[in-house]
Amino acid sequence: MDAVAFIAGMVAGIGLFAGAFEDLFTFYTAGKGPQAQTLDQLLGLPVPVILIGLIAMAAGAFRLGSHFERKLGGPISIQDIFEEHQKR
Repeated sequence: MDAVAFIAGMVAGIGLFAGAFEDLFTFYTAGKGPQAQTLDQLLGLPVPVILIGLIAMAAGAFRLGSHFERKLGGPISIQDIFEEHQKR
C-alpha cells in the first residue's frame, strides 16, 4: 500500500507540474542563474566534500525521522489510517 500511495503521489505531482508548466515557464526561465550548475562549482568545494555533506544531511534526516517515529509511537501503516477512519 505504501508503494501505491507513493506512485499515486508521484503521478499526481508530475501531472500538476505538467499542467502548470506553461504558466510557470516564464518564472522557470526568468533568471539566467550562475554559470556554474553543479554544487561543487557553485560552492567552490571539492566533490568529495559535497558528497560527505549530502550523506551527513541524509543520515541526519533519517536519524531525526527515527527519533520522532519512536517518540510518537512507531510507524503508522495505511491499515491504521483506514481503521481510524472507519471509527469516525
